Amino acid sequence: MRRLRAEEPGAIEAAAAALRAGELVAFPTETVYGLGANALDAAAAARIFAAKGRPADNPLIVHIADEAMRELVAAEWPEAAAALAAAFWPGPLTLVVPRSPRVPDVVTAGLPTVAVRFPDHDVALALIRAAGVPVAAPSANRSGRPSPTTADDVLADYAAGSRASAGESAAAAPRPAIVLDGGPVPIGVESTVVDCTGPVPCVLRPGGVSLEELREILPDVRAAADAEALRRSPGTRYRHYAPSVPLTVFRGPGARVALLRALADAAARGEAVAVLAPSDTAAAARAAGRARAVVDAGPRERPAVYAAALYRGLRELEASGAARILAESPAPDGLGWAVRDRLARAAAQVVDAPLARVLFVCTGNTCRSPMAEALARRLAAQRGLPLEFASAGTHAAAGEAATPEAAQAVRRLGAELEGHASRAVTPELLQWADLVVAMTPAHAERLRRQHPEHAPKVATWDEIFGGGDVPDPIGLGQDAYDALVDRMAGDLRRWFQTAFGGAPA
Repeated sequence: MRRLRAEEPGAIEAAAAALRAGELVAFPTETVYGLGANALDAAAAARIFAAKGRPADNPLIVHIADEAMRELVAAEWPEAAAALAAAFWPGPLTLVVPRSPRVPDVVTAGLPTVAVRFPDHDVALALIRAAGVPVAAPSANRSGRPSPTTADDVLADYAAGSRASAGESAAAAPRPAIVLDGGPVPIGVESTVVDCTGPVPCVLRPGGVSLEELREILPDVRAAADAEALRRSPGTRYRHYAPSVPLTVFRGPGARVALLRALADAAARGEAVAVLAPSDTAAAARAAGRARAVVDAGPRERPAVYAAALYRGLRELEASGAARILAESPAPDGLGWAVRDRLARAAAQVVDAPLARVLFVCTGNTCRSPMAEALARRLAAQRGLPLEFASAGTHAAAGEAATPEAAQAVRRLGAELEGHASRAVTPELLQWADLVVAMTPAHAERLRRQHPEHAPKVATWDEIFGGGDVPDPIGLGQDAYDALVDRMAGDLRRWFQTAFGGAPA
């Protein structure tokens, strides 16, 4: 197993010669590293299955570099395939189409279809063109492991020690003859797979092209729901992508709170755990000082950052010495759908964490927190969501009405504060809430300090809803109240959309 840097003179030619000779070559694409063989050579393709420990009924993706190769492997080219290829090729999209008889059964798992991709990576395309043959390639990890996003990941998976740890001798199965090092991959999750053989195009596996992007080209694209359809795609029917230590995945509107609670519980038991999560949860985990290691998967509103961090993060955390990894799943928007899919397939446990009760906290409970409560209650009612909201203050006197400016500001948006009576934060209110949202970091810190048993459920407005802290408008006039309410309403609408989906309220 030789490592060649792609930019070295002769590296591409040496790797291409190895492919033509029936050997295996690991190479970078824009998604993950692939383990390639000549797609028209049945014996060479069979070596992929032996090297990975891959089930024989799991088909391979055939990578091409031009239209001539596409015509070589596909017996037909449906209109849906043509439309999607025109929009997304070269790129992270695999199209399932009727198979040419030139493609061996081992590549397609005996199916009448073939999965075809035109990658968008200079090294991958140079290799395929130099080899002069289409290249069958799944991800270059050992089956079940996190996919490799660097050449180091590939080398680690096929090192003798890692093979022995999987219960095999170093000589029991083939390894890549060459690992072509093209640096880290840009996307970090595998391609989207779309079946174009039926009357309606069907997403068999989410990946680097989102459902929203696909529907811009073909509005009737749907997600596969039946096992028979999923047979036509790689990477859909077996546990995949798993680190060597158990992974617990938290998803849903209450995922952040549930993960931080699990982290606190693990620390109390003396269990070493690591965390993979969006930036706000990762920061809270670091601040708590309870995690063996933390990987920041980026801002919630940028799931592409999470995708790029996913496999690297899982490999980093399994090497940290943690006994378990806790991960927060992103919302299923854009590349978030693919990340959620990979986390669920890698998980030893998936925890669905609903969110039913939210407590908003400011200082006096006469403007900011009651405005948030009223706005959130209205948005939940518009969506028909069974959520409960309350508000309180860290220094509130009992029974005071909301300020007139606050009442007028929310009334403009159809919410009401009539009958509001201020109250102080109590242990009972904190126990009632699934999530406690403080208007500023100072409020959050006070709550965590005074009520450490509830610290995992305390977050700032900015951490949950974005938009920054919520400043105190008292004494600044009606215009300041109106502007603040408009901003808070916008923050809440975005969160409702992300957390619960559907049409914006």
